[in-house]
Amino acid sequence: MKKLSILIAIFMVNMIFMSSCKLAETISPTDQADDDKPAFGFGWLGNENLGKVPNNVKFGFASNTNLPTSFDLSELLPPVASQGSYGTCISWAAGYYVKTATEALSFGYKASDLSKSSNQISAKDLFTSLPEGNSKGADCDGSSYLINMEMLQLRGAATMATVPYSNLGSCLSSSIQSSWTTEAGKHKIKNYRIIDDDVFSIKQQIANRIPVIAGFRLSDNFMSWNSANVYSSHTTFNSVGQHAYHGMAIVGYDDKKGVNGAFKVVNSWGSNWGNNGFIWVDYNFFINTFLQRDSNGNGVLLTMSDAAIKSTEVSNPPPVNNSQLTGVELVSWVDEDISTFSTTKNPASRKLLFNIYNDGTQPARVNKPWNAFYIYYNAYNANDYGIIFNYNFTNQNVAENKFVCSEKSCDLNVTIPPNGDFANMLFGTENIQVEYTLPTTLNGNYYLILIADGSDIFKEYDEDDNFFYTTENPILFKNGQGARLSTNGSDFSFKNNTKYNKHSEQKLKFRTATNEINPNAYSTDEIFDMIKSHKLNGDFQKKVDAFNKAKMDPSNDINPK
Repeated sequence: MKKLSILIAIFMVNMIFMSSCKLAETISPTDQADDDKPAFGFGWLGNENLGKVPNNVKFGFASNTNLPTSFDLSELLPPVASQGSYGTCISWAAGYYVKTATEALSFGYKASDLSKSSNQISAKDLFTSLPEGNSKGADCDGSSYLINMEMLQLRGAATMATVPYSNLGSCLSSSIQSSWTTEAGKHKIKNYRIIDDDVFSIKQQIANRIPVIAGFRLSDNFMSWNSANVYSSHTTFNSVGQHAYHGMAIVGYDDKKGVNGAFKVVNSWGSNWGNNGFIWVDYNFFINTFLQRDSNGNGVLLTMSDAAIKSTEVSNPPPVNNSQLTGVELVSWVDEDISTFSTTKNPASRKLLFNIYNDGTQPARVNKPWNAFYIYYNAYNANDYGIIFNYNFTNQNVAENKFVCSEKSCDLNVTIPPNGDFANMLFGTENIQVEYTLPTTLNGNYYLILIADGSDIFKEYDEDDNFFYTTENPILFKNGQGARLSTNGSDFSFKNNTKYNKHSEQKLKFRTATNEINPNAYSTDEIFDMIKSHKLNGDFQKKVDAFNKAKMDPSNDINPK
């Protein structure tokens, strides 16, 4: 597991721990509190850097006007419980509440199911499994969001039936038992994402039945809150101190609650606190004051996608074999994408050699138009994307086995037969050559990806074959120029040493950005959903039109060769 490097000054950590010890005991915690620990534990170290956590690109509601006026996910939650005096709040918010809720949604759990400890994720197991270091406080006293989410993704977490929240001790990872880890493997998350820190984005997630984990700074009046009214302001920080950071989960909203509308938040301080363990927080106060920021100034708001399996399910299905393929099966393939600076003297100019194969049993016809395109997208915000070229496969106004590039599009009337390929049908060659220039405004970490059948016209057994990534890691671009990867000053270039073979498993490594190095990268499903959403709202076509105008520049030769 890659090591998280999250820095925080030692004196700041001590202040957090010291301030949490000033609180008076007012409830009976789930676990017997030590004499020197308060009953209300906090537990967020407040030292997050979420800059390399991808933004959630899932959509369901295009605007605030078509969102429900209220939505409540409380039915997906286990019973409200208490973290006691320990600083385990994030493991409670992320594990006990939100991970349990995602499994309730995945498996259709009802209230009777959620009352069973075998269906509740253990905050003790999750917190104890965290490695000691800057992201985990000593003696069960604090952790970061990143380390909790990473552990849920890579290891998972056991249930309360196996690891009840009692006898926490010092929470050392060395105390983890093998039976805990075995069960944890059945309760993983697929990925975790940040969301924009605005009211609409949070409501959008909730209305899509996705609870949101968040980081907050508490004041004195929060500690004694015991009301169904809307919480809308801080008071003093005399009791809690200036560094009372806490993690909770947002599980609902109501536009008509209070003056401005409010979010429903579940706490881990037991049902005697707040409104049966919940609190309603004013929209404006939530965003402007209550919600805390990471080191980049972004609100700490995260979601997760479930990857739990039941005991009867197979965690690793058998690989696809040719006998299982039916119909059209398009496969994107890139032989190389290299810088052409040495000949063009333009740092942003490049050359691509690619092909599209059909490994299916039916021809990929053009009677129903389909397309293929080469795009770049931001590794941490896929909504930041651009189109390098777009090809429409159609028989409208184009002769068979010919192509026409007009002001609006490049149209190709090419049917790819079973076990055939695009380049051979069009030119009788091994690949298609495209010369292109990236925009000089391109700065940051991006992936380059070739996608066949981007509108999902053909229903294929293995849709992942439609994608081809030219790199395992995102490429750092500066003013459109790929990052220099070595001391000899060469630009980023991809040269594929693997010859295409539909029987070869080696081709699978090009199908996704998600790998051992980047387990939390966007999946192909997320990228496809992003493209689908941008096609629906018209943004994709705008980029296609902008691209077609740009290709008229002699330096942009996107016509196939």
